[in-house]
Amino acid sequence: MIMNRQGIWWIEGNSLFMTDGKTLFSYKIKIESEKAVFESILDWDQDGREDDQYKGMLVKIK
Repeated sequence: MIMNRQGIWWIEGNSLFMTDGKTLFSYKIKIESEKAVFESILDWDQDGREDDQYKGMLVKIK
């Protein structure tokens, strides 16, 4: 496992938001038939700068 975030999640328009009580994360989402793509700029490497591009994909398994 690379990361396990817990918090409050919600959707507004085409954006997905999550807060863990300290930090607010936002992702642009695009849903196409059997997959969802999430994109954001965040501090993935935890160096204190939000300068890392994140792109993740979830695929529906039948």
